[in-house]
Amino acid sequence: MKYILIIVSVCIFFNSCTPIVETKLENNIEINSIFNKNEVKSLKSIVDYCDKLVIEQTNEDNISLAYYEFFSKDLIGRELIDSLTMFFNYNFNHDFLDEFKSTEVFEEIWTYTYGYTDYKAQDTVSKSLIYNTNGKYYQLMNSIKNNEPSFVDYISSIDKIGGDIPPSEKIYFFLRIDEFDFNQELYRLIIGIHYLTISSKIDKDKW
Repeated sequence: MKYILIIVSVCIFFNSCTPIVETKLENNIEINSIFNKNEVKSLKSIVDYCDKLVIEQTNEDNISLAYYEFFSKDLIGRELIDSLTMFFNYNFNHDFLDEFKSTEVFEEIWTYTYGYTDYKAQDTVSKSLIYNTNGKYYQLMNSIKNNEPSFVDYISSIDKIGGDIPPSEKIYFFLRIDEFDFNQELYRLIIGIHYLTISSKIDKDKW
């Protein structure tokens, strides 16, 4: 028993001393097999934007802890109604998205869906982003789900409604964040794109 405790203690010590290795997008094999260099650079701008956002909102310098704190505190740690009102602030990310629209990778991630008061009359009152199921990003997600069980239900539910994120997944996806290694830029990209997608609705009078 004494020797077992010593071995466990040594393992804990070495694990605590192991440096955290951050995996960059540009070094990710799956991403580079799907996107070209310019597209990867544009994807990196999403990560940079979200990195800055979560650090500013949490005052946490450790990027991994900042993501955990931002997405748990701002969504899960508050009462649901107040949380949704704050978290899905539909004007919050529009400056970034307006600029990002000019990149070649925008349409590889998203397309638009429109809201109507009367569908037959097509009187558009709002628009928001949904995934382009024919785009490269959706191809990436389908590739990832083969090795990441946490993405299977997410992708399947989106498939069923043509690229839109169902209401249940808008919330439930964030409850899986303990499965994400935010030291990897890939995971920060995925949760960042999810966040930008669900907070993209804009009313017609603000176009």
